[in-house]
Amino acid sequence: MTNWITDLGNQKADAVAKNDAQEALKAQLRDQTQATNDALQTAYDSASTKLDGVIGALGKTSELGRQAARLRSDIRRGSNQPAPAKPNP
Repeated sequence: MTNWITDLGNQKADAVAKNDAQEALKAQLRDQTQATNDALQTAYDSASTKLDGVIGALGKTSELGRQAARLRSDIRRGSNQPAPAKPNP
């Protein structure tokens, strides 16, 4: 019986330690996600401003102007690549 109590105490301590580590990683992920989103927004704003100038210079109805506008749209949308397949164990 004493071994059970010891085992349960050790298992609880292990579970609590792993939970604490997981919660720390969640907080780190939240912070990293915000930093990534901020960097992406900065990059988009910069590229969009520059492409607006290019589109204006080329004429937004010209073929090159339309291509530049599509390029700007693709920055926000991302690529249309399918998501990678999940590995099968």
